[in-house]
Amino acid sequence: MHRRLAELLIERGDAAGAIEPLRAVLELEPDQPGTPITLAEALIALDRPDEAVDAWRSLVERRPDDADLRLVFGIALARADD
Repeated sequence: MHRRLAELLIERGDAAGAIEPLRAVLELEPDQPGTPITLAEALIALDRPDEAVDAWRSLVERRPDDADLRLVFGIALARADD
């Protein structure tokens, strides 16, 4: 339920409002792969790349062979360095 709420908030342009529901999902279901991705995207939209890097890092460490994840993680790292 929290994840769907977060997705709806993001769709409406409220990335800031989506952060807490996404963090709640991560607490309840830490292995759900889509949640860190959505959280990182919301954080990037809010120009908070350092926090996005942390969200991505946890997922990339669990799925090191996923090239798409590594690509977006690299983008988050590059933005964090700006």
